[in-house]
Amino acid sequence: MKRWPVAVLAGAGILIAFAYRQVLASVDIFTDVTVQAGITWRHENGESSEKFLIEAMGGGVALLDFDGDGLLDLFFVTGGETPKGPHGSPPRNALLSQSG
Repeated sequence: MKRWPVAVLAGAGILIAFAYRQVLASVDIFTDVTVQAGITWRHENGESSEKFLIEAMGGGVALLDFDGDGLLDLFFVTGGETPKGPHGSPPRNALLSQSG
C-alpha cells in the first residue's frame, strides 16, 4: 500500500489550516469605541513589591440592567490597593448607566 497520497493530503491540510489561521488573524474582530461612548475608566491593580494575592486578581466588567430600563449598563471592577501600592487613593469601581 502506498503511503505517499496520505502524506500529501495531510501536508495539504496543514497548509490550508495555517493559511486560514493567518487570514483570521489579520481580520479585526472588535472595534474600540470607548472614546465615542465616553468611557474614561482605567483599571488599577495596586501592584507592590510584596506580590500580594490581590495583585494577581484582575479587574472585570459586568453587563446588567442596573436601573431596570431594559438597557444593559456597565459595571467595571478594579483591583484593590495594597499597603505599599503606588496610588495615593484607593482605586474605584465604576457603574456606567445607559441613558437610551
